Amino acid sequence: MGCCGEGRAALRNSTVATPGMFGKGSVGGGATGDVSLHWLKPGARTIIGPVSGHRYGVSAARSRVMVDRRDAAALVATGFFALG
Repeated sequence: MGCCGEGRAALRNSTVATPGMFGKGSVGGGATGDVSLHWLKPGARTIIGPVSGHRYGVSAARSRVMVDRRDAAALVATGFFALG
């Protein structure tokens, strides 16, 4: 059984991408479906999609991730992801 301190540590390693936070991004497509993104940074992170609220686990070993199309533009705009 974990303690509440472990929950705080997990939150510190999470990032919420918000569209206004990182500037403009553009990814075509409709409002539904998934888009393949490539994680460009070293290390592991849990990224929370700004629109869907989905959690995406990324790392150097798992650098390709399918994300909700609605989250894709904001995630690419962070500079941490590229399409593909």
